[in-house]
Amino acid sequence: MKVKENNSLELKNISKLYPGTIALRNINLSISGGYIHGIIGKNGAGKSTLINIISGLTYPSEGLISINGKEYPRLSRILSKKENIAVITQEPQLVPEHTIVEALFSPNYIQKNGIINWKKMKEKSVSMLNSPLLKKIKGKRAIRDLTISEQQLLLVFKAINLEGANIIILDETTASLTQDDQNLLYEFIINQKNMGKSIIFITHRMQEILDICDKVSVLRDGELINTISTKNLNMGELSSYIIGDSKLAEIDSTDRKKTKKKISDETVLQLKDLSKMGDFMNINLEIKRGEIVGLAGLRGSGRTELFNSIIGINNFDTGVLKVKNVEKKFKSPSEALAGGIAYLPEERDREGIVNELGVMDNLVLSCLKKLCVFKNVGIIKDSKKRDLAKNLIKKLSIKTISLDQKVKDLSGGNKQKVVVGKILSVMPDIFILDEPTKGIDIEAKNSILNIIEKDLSREAGILITSPGLGDLIKICDRIIVLLNGEIVEEVESNKFNENKIYLAMQGKINS
Repeated sequence: MKVKENNSLELKNISKLYPGTIALRNINLSISGGYIHGIIGKNGAGKSTLINIISGLTYPSEGLISINGKEYPRLSRILSKKENIAVITQEPQLVPEHTIVEALFSPNYIQKNGIINWKKMKEKSVSMLNSPLLKKIKGKRAIRDLTISEQQLLLVFKAINLEGANIIILDETTASLTQDDQNLLYEFIINQKNMGKSIIFITHRMQEILDICDKVSVLRDGELINTISTKNLNMGELSSYIIGDSKLAEIDSTDRKKTKKKISDETVLQLKDLSKMGDFMNINLEIKRGEIVGLAGLRGSGRTELFNSIIGINNFDTGVLKVKNVEKKFKSPSEALAGGIAYLPEERDREGIVNELGVMDNLVLSCLKKLCVFKNVGIIKDSKKRDLAKNLIKKLSIKTISLDQKVKDLSGGNKQKVVVGKILSVMPDIFILDEPTKGIDIEAKNSILNIIEKDLSREAGILITSPGLGDLIKICDRIIVLLNGEIVEEVESNKFNENKIYLAMQGKINS
């Protein structure tokens, strides 16, 4: 079939600068109609910034954007939509209370004489719901009745069939899809490609790139490394483009052990055959006091679900969890904290801090009982509270104008330090750290990693995930790889190799 020449997108010398950070540097990229073009790279490579520029959510610092030959110095959200660009993200943006009909047509409802024509929209929706992509949705009334997978398919259908998108960006859309729904989506976007539309397919999964894409562009540290045909590309070659040949991929364990404190023989956390249907299965893991264990895996691998089951947000179905050789099954994070496990959540602004409170009040939230004048009496001794907060601010180098400065006014890195300080004040037996360096600059990231290695692990065991393998390689004694809810690889620090670990995360196990 002859490929149409329209629906093309070209980025010319696109750069994006933030204070102290170059998010993108001189990106030159052509997306042609009639192709599925993959974009891949490690966390922090610049994928999200690139998509935000194309969709009008972020303006480039330099460069031009060309759509079908028409050049723009930048796109607004409205202009991006006008140029028929659609983005379907990994988190569906839908209103749970909307009916399926409302969700399909919102906000461009069919109207007659200024009044919404519900009858016409219902009639049109009948034929739409006969589409193979939406066959599971037929008969359901509201968005809240749909799975995340079904919501994603609805958004893809809406963007193409109702909004008329010609340049479609699928940003980690398949991460939450079932295998059956992935296959439906693949078939659908291949049909769109054959109609001459441009599909930009972003994923962390290399096999998906090789299976579905015609070309792939690899980003690393804000730069475009290469754009290549997937026809004769294999997973090992693609991984080498993504990781690069950096010597940081292999760490000299001798140097690390010179400064690493001795790991105790005491087991502080033990998981034996821990399973939760649909999330993870047969997890066996032991962590010693003073040991830092990294948990590596792609989105959907089961990392966060495992953390949630350990600290009582969700229950696990079968298996045994022991803290210091005592069997536990926590019902909430506060109960886990009382039982010796402190949890640092991934979403710090929503779960980790109280933005309207001051720095001091946030730092002491987890240890209020320790600050009481009398045991079990809820009167807090102000001097104890201030001394503890001052000590944590100094230890963590938190930049704040006063103890009472509201946390919402701090930088991202200093907010994260407050979250770390809040759990450090408790000094538990185990720290569960879910992406503690997510969304912070290099200086703050290095500071947080140093705190984890030198302070948090001094008297406790640590289980940690990270948005980048490099962080885990820097500080961990072991890295465990999760794939589809199962442990598939365990690597000691003297054998750390970023490329091999990354391949294991993709399902390519090294012998």
